[in-house]
Amino acid sequence: MADEPMSLVDAMEAGRPELLRAARRKLAEVIDGGVAAHALARLLQELDRLDTEIRRLDEIEEDEDDEEGMDEEWDPSLI
Repeated sequence: MADEPMSLVDAMEAGRPELLRAARRKLAEVIDGGVAAHALARLLQELDRLDTEIRRLDEIEEDEDDEEGMDEEWDPSLI
């Protein structure tokens, strides 16, 4: 089961990635709950912006994790 979602205040104190994730979740919940037609396009645009930034940060983190393993000496006998 997934962990309980962070509040925006808790997420803000935890760091930028957590804040972006909490804001994305909150925004998705608001949209799912129903919004005025005139506001929907702007909210979806903001949701897309948040999602794009989160995915970019995740890719950077994955790249950094991959680079950490590259410090080990390569052993050709492993092939």
